[in-house]
Parts: sequence; C-alpha cells; structure tokens
Amino acid sequence: MNRLGLSDTILITNNHIKILGGIDNLKSKLDAIQHRAAGKSITVEAISSEQARAVAGEKISRIQLDKMEAAEVKKLVPALRKLNMDLHISVTGNIDMDNIREYASTGVNSIVSSSPYYGNPCDFQVNIEPVFDA
Repeated sequence: MNRLGLSDTILITNNHIKILGGIDNLKSKLDAIQHRAAGKSITVEAISSEQARAVAGEKISRIQLDKMEAAEVKKLVPALRKLNMDLHISVTGNIDMDNIREYASTGVNSIVSSSPYYGNPCDFQVNIEPVFDA
C-alpha cells in the first residue's frame, strides 16, 4: 500500500522540487519540513538516478523512483541502500501487467501503479462461512 490517505504522508514531487529551486534547496529545507510534519513520513519523488542519490541519505522515510527503466532501478537500488539502509524504496510510473515482474525483481520495497484502475473489471464471488459453532 502506497499510503492510507493524504494525511499520513508528505509526498514531495518533482514539481515541489522545482518550486523550491532544485534538489539542493529541498535538502536544506528537509529539517524544517520534518519539524512541521510532526511525525508524518516524508516521501521524495526522484525522476533521475542523480536526484535519488542526492536525497537518499537525508532524513526521509521513502524515495519513490518515478518513470525509470527497470534496468536503471536495479542498478540504483544497491547504491541507495548503501546511503541509507532503512530507506523504503518504491517505484512508480509506466508499470503494468506486462512489466511488473521485471520491476519486482529490482530489489525495491514496493511498486506503485495505477494500472489496475484502468483494467477490465472482473467478476468474483465471496463465500462467508461461520467461524464458530452456533
């Protein structure tokens, strides 16, 4: 699960990084963001290996690799783990049923995809049986 709701995580996207004037400015503001976040986890979206390496060692909970090829992610994950062993690494962007196995083999902690929202509906049935004797 990416997150339970909009209130439990602060997601800093590439647009936010642009507004702040770049990754170095974001890094200089992370302590203040963390202080104001009051216990919320911080996720930073990275659109390049360079961005990911730049923030991986900072006080963030998760890095979300966006629209990177699976081969690039596979090379990047060990480098990010060296910078921060506790970092949760997720991958998102252009992931679907055709390539999800490839992304799953990269060593990331989670995969974020909106692909299921656009799939064909399926029909399923749930059978509920008593757990206790009457």
